[in-house]
Amino acid sequence: MAEEKLGARTNGEYLHEGVQNFTPTPGLYRVIWVQWVGLYLTDEDMIDFLHRCKDGLSKGGCIFFKENVTTNSFVLDTEDNSITRTDSSYKRLFRDAGMSLLLDR
Repeated sequence: MAEEKLGARTNGEYLHEGVQNFTPTPGLYRVIWVQWVGLYLTDEDMIDFLHRCKDGLSKGGCIFFKENVTTNSFVLDTEDNSITRTDSSYKRLFRDAGMSLLLDR
């Protein structure tokens, strides 16, 4: 666990909850980093999550989003219940969540 490894060496707080329920404090964060969790959310849950993250950003804040991407439709992994989406699928989810894409790598 991060808390065990980092202890008090952080400027933040440790939150232990599922991403589908995570609601950041409105306007608090300059950066929200999302990595390898979107693949476990349905499209609807992803849009709701992105809306909440967007509300959690302070003025000028950004969400960094890192996920695996496939070039063929989508990939469903029945062992871990994850879905790998296409680039266009992620972009549609961002648009549906009212977000603007600033950089795509």
